[in-house]
Amino acid sequence: MFRLFWVELVKRRVAIFGWGLGLAAYGAMVTAIAPELASQLGAIDLQSIAIYAAMGITTNIDSALSMLSMYIPFMGLMAAAYALIAGVNALAGEEENGTLENVLAMPLRRRRIVIAKAWALAVAVALVLFIAFLGYAVAFLAIQDQLESSITLEKLLLGSLEPWPLCFAFAMLGMLLGAFLPRRIHALMIGLIILIAAYFINNLAAISPSLETLQPFSPFYYYGAGAALTDSPDVNNILILLGIGLGALLLALISFQRRDVTVGQWPWQRRRAPQP
Repeated sequence: MFRLFWVELVKRRVAIFGWGLGLAAYGAMVTAIAPELASQLGAIDLQSIAIYAAMGITTNIDSALSMLSMYIPFMGLMAAAYALIAGVNALAGEEENGTLENVLAMPLRRRRIVIAKAWALAVAVALVLFIAFLGYAVAFLAIQDQLESSITLEKLLLGSLEPWPLCFAFAMLGMLLGAFLPRRIHALMIGLIILIAAYFINNLAAISPSLETLQPFSPFYYYGAGAALTDSPDVNNILILLGIGLGALLLALISFQRRDVTVGQWPWQRRRAPQP
């Protein structure tokens, strides 16, 4: 099982470095321009502009700290998109590529294969976020003397890793959709719809009270969105996101047990697949 985990992790190395470096470049740019933009945008009342609220910006900018707190949530959104895509490809993608049959030929039960892939996904997301932190760190050290706030390198690390529980939840959701639906395109399409809808429902609830009842159903509701820069992580919210991810993983295990690989059947057409 550990060998399969390692193979899965190595197989994702290009995506890990690609997404990680992309987010690192984004973080470096945001950090480098934070002091300048904070002084320019400080006079604008962003709370009164609906489009900013839709993007999750619900506080005004008065410092480099608030500037970073505004942009870090976008990193969480992009990292969650990577996690979802990787989760879908872990089962449905390999099935369509014809490589999943080789994995099933190994002397491992299906549930062990799914768990090994889930473990590799969790580590891959953590590596992406850590590489992204390096971008923040390089720019932060370059402009540290210009910052008049309580930002430290340790807080930037916590802020960069803060999206991990959210990404874990979406990675496991991707695995569930990949195991439950007949094709990768179906799983990816529905997963992205859920991701985008959850993001905007959570943000628009700040300006539309009618959406407040739906807000707790969005995983983004439990995402700190940069709060780690100033406060301690909310353990309850972290546990909720981990619970969502583990629940999706359990359902993925059940769905994959019933899946007839390469057939592409809808769930109601399937019988229980034999154990390899």
